[in-house]
Amino acid sequence: GSYHKVWILEHFNGEKVAIKVPAIGHAARWMPVDAENLRSEALTMDYIRLKTKFPVPKVLDFDTTFNNPIGCPYIMMEFVEGISAYDAWFPEEEGDLPLEEVRENILTSLAGAMAELRYLEFDKIGMLHFDDLHNPIVGDVHTFVESEDKSRRPEDDGIARVQATIPTFMTTKEYYKAELESESLRPGDWRSAVTRKVCNLALDGKPFTPATPAEATDQQPEKFWLMHPDFNYQNIMVTPDGKQITGIIDWDGVQTVPRCVGYAAVPIWLRQDWQSDYVWPDNHLETHSVDELEKYRKIYAQAMRDAAGENSDWKYTENSAV
Repeated sequence: GSYHKVWILEHFNGEKVAIKVPAIGHAARWMPVDAENLRSEALTMDYIRLKTKFPVPKVLDFDTTFNNPIGCPYIMMEFVEGISAYDAWFPEEEGDLPLEEVRENILTSLAGAMAELRYLEFDKIGMLHFDDLHNPIVGDVHTFVESEDKSRRPEDDGIARVQATIPTFMTTKEYYKAELESESLRPGDWRSAVTRKVCNLALDGKPFTPATPAEATDQQPEKFWLMHPDFNYQNIMVTPDGKQITGIIDWDGVQTVPRCVGYAAVPIWLRQDWQSDYVWPDNHLETHSVDELEKYRKIYAQAMRDAAGENSDWKYTENSAV
């Protein structure tokens, strides 16, 4: 991946394990918050396996230090068989089943897997911190932002890191307000300014803001759910026919999120209606028309409804791409 190196080790008896090492996992770059993030990732995977039937790889071992046989931080987990959902969704050649049937199988089995996360409710938005595997606490998110140092060298782009700590949020409105305010506006960037204004107006209305004091008094505390940080086809492993999700990998950065973008949200490849850099015919095979996207979203929403139940968050699924 972009931020990790993964080695697959196979024992002579056929058993295989995957060892994931962060790209920054060396003494010159590793920071205490990196160790916290790796620990949270590994234990969150353990927690998901403990509490649900979600197909997350089993963590066999992890270390946030350099005091181990390989001399760097790592997560060792069971190897996940199968092919990526990308290879099943965009196969080089059609297999035993028609492609549309395979795609429907993927969406149905994926919705069933993601619906398992509905059992994990939390009272805040943030990263899980563990003193007890059974009862994690939602705390601050440790992340990194691009440096605004104008004197940095061009070759540092993408690797120069400035640590940022994002506090927990008690409401969806607080979360999205902070997101908007974190984006600096360039002089003359009227499009972004208008977008921010419209988003703020939306957040100041229902359902994010109660219309009356009485509604505010009656409002129940919000609940939040874990969500995969990069819910796209390269991280979803499936059988070639799409009927089974064999594993969902790469949980780096996992945290709790608002329910409208939580477990019921459509996968990333079904979210983008418009691609500004689209060039036909070079990449048309990996791009869907708006009608196709709407069709697949409806299939996924119905599958989520079937898997999670009528009273679940499936009602957010089709609109989660917005």
